[in-house]
Amino acid sequence: MSGIADGGRIDDVGTGARSDRAARVRASDSLRLVLGVGMSSKATVEEVRALAQRVVRQADVRLDAVALVATRERFVADDRARIGPPVQGVDDAVLLERYPAPRRTGGGFAARVAEGCAMTAAGESAQLLVATTRSAHATAALAAAGATR
Repeated sequence: MSGIADGGRIDDVGTGARSDRAARVRASDSLRLVLGVGMSSKATVEEVRALAQRVVRQADVRLDAVALVATRERFVADDRARIGPPVQGVDDAVLLERYPAPRRTGGGFAARVAEGCAMTAAGESAQLLVATTRSAHATAALAAAGATR
């Protein structure tokens, strides 16, 4: 499957998510940025932080410009999600309903967690700025609330 990390390398999933959207982020400081984060039990704090830095760099912003980190409710108190901004949980049922993913061999949670968390926490007018990006054991995506489509 294209875009899956191997050997710890970080790959982008999808194309064109950044395009001219990053320019709109720079042009409008009033946008509220939300970083969606998904992780497996094998993810480390260092891995999640490095992935978060990579994703915000793709949008030409810094991590301190992110207003909120959104993740599954079960990870709200997890130190790996505490990378600076406040952390908000997104209900698994919402992710499964709105952002389903194909079932994987061996089970696992079948939702697009990073994108789903970012978009849900950013609200109805959200726009995806950086598509799901993967590391070996984590995913991250960046959305903006109040973005024009």
